[in-house]
Amino acid sequence: MKYLKQIMAFSLLLLVLKANAQDGIVGKWKGEDKPNNHMEIFLAKNGLYYGKLVYENGKTENLGKQLLKDLKFDASTNTFQGTMMPPDRNLELTVTITPLNTDKIKVVAKKFLITKTIYFIKIK
Repeated sequence: MKYLKQIMAFSLLLLVLKANAQDGIVGKWKGEDKPNNHMEIFLAKNGLYYGKLVYENGKTENLGKQLLKDLKFDASTNTFQGTMMPPDRNLELTVTITPLNTDKIKVVAKKFLITKTIYFIKIK
């Protein structure tokens, strides 16, 4: 009985940690190298994550534009996989988002052999 309680407690802890990892990307983020560009990542009703541009250095033409779509959490790698669309190009990139801690994410966008890594910091 003692071992059963320990196993149940450990299982509950894993579920809580997994839920926190998944929701860790929800919120507003600013580019580390471009702090005047802000995006908001949110969980949609379909269970996938999406991101939209909410501020771009005082410009208004791209506000609300979808930047990330169909992000799905992969528990085995603790990453989110999906698609990225840069606001200034008509292009779809494969994207992997890795939460580094509660306040920083690593975004790796790929198209064929070209890869770009961008870091974002959470806006509090």
